[in-house]
Amino acid sequence: MRLKVFHEITTTFTKPASYVIQKLRISPRTQGGQYVRDWRIDIDHDCRLEKASDSFVNHTHTFTIEGPVDSVTVTATGDIDVDDTSGVVERGPKQLPLGLYLRTTPLTEPDAAIRALAEEMRGEGASPLDHCHALMAVLGERIADAEASVNPADVGPAAKVLAAGKGSSIDVAHVFITAARILGLPSRLVSGYMYDPDHPERGNRAWSECYVEDLGWVGFDPLFDRCPTDSYIRIACGLDWLGACPLRGSSTGLGDSHTTSRVRVSPAR
Repeated sequence: MRLKVFHEITTTFTKPASYVIQKLRISPRTQGGQYVRDWRIDIDHDCRLEKASDSFVNHTHTFTIEGPVDSVTVTATGDIDVDDTSGVVERGPKQLPLGLYLRTTPLTEPDAAIRALAEEMRGEGASPLDHCHALMAVLGERIADAEASVNPADVGPAAKVLAAGKGSSIDVAHVFITAARILGLPSRLVSGYMYDPDHPERGNRAWSECYVEDLGWVGFDPLFDRCPTDSYIRIACGLDWLGACPLRGSSTGLGDSHTTSRVRVSPAR
């Protein structure tokens, strides 16, 4: 499927900022059944985008703006061809040892409930892939979809999400990778886009990937209980949301800031 993406991120300051620095992870790579035909990033200020690749092989762009700055808008647009690979991602360039993906972060710290959930999965099937599918199905049943009502800036730790029984795709991905790591499966969170004809305004998406022997990295979207299809566009990955989110930034000044994001994903005509 060929998908067209429009992503606009606006940061507004309550008082003009004297200096702004932002790091973006909003550029897809050609890999594993995903082919970037065209991609463009625009900033509504005169600045220079510094392109780089981080340790997880994500494309990153960094820019700085001298103030006074009332607001900054970043716009990303492009066309992507995506094949349905049943969630399997090519192994790709390997810069980090798999053991790193077993590391716990503040957002993926397990509690007794998540440990019990992981142990429950050990009895489901005979292979790591079976465990992943079982975990995905259970989370799809136990956690309600709150994607439309949750602010991505309010991401909570996995234990809190499981206890609440509701969350966004980001929240549920954290629960999945926390339990999967207890099972000894290298796991990471993926940020990206998804085409949903029933909810065209919900183009942002996050899901999980586990490393499975003989397959490589395999994606799981537990909130929908399915592996990513050709309606998903993979952008960045990290140990948790903070390592894969579209924008991280800071500013100097006397005011606060507020960030809004608007995404539209549609089939290319």
